[in-house]
Parts: sequence; C-alpha cells; structure tokens
Amino acid sequence: MPNTVTIRPDDIIYFVFEGDQDGDTVMAVMKEMMSCAEKISLAGKKILMLGNIDGTKKHNAAARKAGLEMSKQMKFDRIAMTGGNVFTRNVAKLVITATGDKRIKFFSAREEAEVWLKSA
Repeated sequence: MPNTVTIRPDDIIYFVFEGDQDGDTVMAVMKEMMSCAEKISLAGKKILMLGNIDGTKKHNAAARKAGLEMSKQMKFDRIAMTGGNVFTRNVAKLVITATGDKRIKFFSAREEAEVWLKSA
C-alpha cells in the first residue's frame, strides 16, 4: 500500500506513511497535505492532521530533512502522529522536537491523539 493522504468526514486530514521513505516520498505526502489543508482552510475550519507511521520501513536523512522543512512551511493548527516501531517512533519524536513547534505531538494511542486534536 502506498503513502496516502485523505480528508476524513470529520475534516481531519489523515496521512499514512507506508514502506521505505526518502526525501521525494515525504515531499509528495507533504504537498498533498498542504493541498488538503488549503481546502479545509477555505471552508473556514481548523486544520487538524493525524498521521500514522505504522507501515514505515526504512527512512533516510533526506526523508527526515524533508519532513522538518515542510512542517515549517505548512499551514496547520495541530498535527498528531501515532504508530511505528521503536526506532521510527524515536526518530519521529526527535524530528518533532527539532521543529520546536508545540502544535505537533506524538502519541502512543490513536484515540489519545484524536482527543488532543479535537480539543483545539
């Protein structure tokens, strides 16, 4: 299954990373997220995003750099991330910390992430 980005019925942008990731694959997802965010913004709604990295396999420095750079350019109110193996989770948490953005958080459980998003 490839990476996907969708707008759920509750207007949360849901993105999934599957398989090996590099700068190009991450950039493609981020661009799609930005497009979805524009649609939500034009509707006058908060831009809330929920990411699942359970299916992520390998990822390189270019993937991490692309995620960091794009998160600085994206318009959003909150981003919650879940999933991944121990290594991927720890790398994701480091990248989130590197952004310095308190609107981006990593959660152990999807339910907890959704509660935080909806409390915005």
